[in-house]
Amino acid sequence: MESGELGERRLFETPRIIRRTLFAVGISVGSVLLFFLWMRFRGEETALTLRFPLYLFPAFGLVILAWFIDALRLSLITRAWQKGISLRDALTVVLSTHFLAGITPANTGGGAVEIYLLHKLGFSWGEAGSLSLSCGLLYQVGFLVLFLLAPASVSFSLFFKTMFFIFLAYGIGLALFFVLSQNTKLLPGLIEKMVKIPKRYFPRYAKYDEQTAINAASGFLSEFRSGFQLIFFQKPYYFVLNIVFYALHFFALFAVTHSIILALGHNLPLFEVVKLQIPTFFLFRPTPTPGGSGGIELALASTFAPFLGDNHSGTMVFLWRIFTYYATLATGSIAFLRSIRKV
Repeated sequence: MESGELGERRLFETPRIIRRTLFAVGISVGSVLLFFLWMRFRGEETALTLRFPLYLFPAFGLVILAWFIDALRLSLITRAWQKGISLRDALTVVLSTHFLAGITPANTGGGAVEIYLLHKLGFSWGEAGSLSLSCGLLYQVGFLVLFLLAPASVSFSLFFKTMFFIFLAYGIGLALFFVLSQNTKLLPGLIEKMVKIPKRYFPRYAKYDEQTAINAASGFLSEFRSGFQLIFFQKPYYFVLNIVFYALHFFALFAVTHSIILALGHNLPLFEVVKLQIPTFFLFRPTPTPGGSGGIELALASTFAPFLGDNHSGTMVFLWRIFTYYATLATGSIAFLRSIRKV
């Protein structure tokens, strides 16, 4: 068996996946329980009853809709490479990506499994890498577009300042990355130097042919560069398509919270509920815990406490996590395990 295949087997070992999943869910549930205990300590009674439980059905429907919107986006965007994948395969990739992102620190596993599964569906490593990274950058833009389009009466001056600096950093990083990735003279020289470092300092362990490694890395970066040019310059309508579908995906996902709030007996405007979640979701996704667990629960509970009261905000967050996180982990784990058994 080749070393690459061995690495894939180790990365996707079922016992390891189960341990990571249980750890991620444990942190998330523990955070909600901690919030409930804190409320109890302050003398607040946690309200676990639902006045209108039927609103939970549209909440679950919105989660499924968000999955399919994301899958349709991926199915359409792959056509830019003239290697379009079916909606079913795209849904498998999307659910697997959400699952691995949800059980790895700061959602780092999502991009890796997306590239891996796209490669198994016929994309080269460079094409899969450029597709995943391009969409990852536009994923963040989807937040901003949705925030600008969703009207709300709440003041967001602090958030606007925060978003400005974050997107400024993204813009600078993206510009530097484009300069490097599109430079056909600078990058090959850097690759050659990096490939030679292990051979020079660790010759006993670096058992590979330098020229073969240089050719492989250069081929990957050439495909990677072509993929970026394809999305951002040659076929910009796919650039727009990504942003639109990401905005729709987030709208459906954040509308789940509105249905839960209605089930609890409160009536906040839909767009206000959506807009309140955007800064929390954007800023706490990089939390160095699996799926942002811990930070996102406490932040979301604090965000909605002034509107729902402390006794309902914890219940809302727990139900929100059941629909948007635990259900995704359960469904995504099935899709992921089935997909790696096929390849």
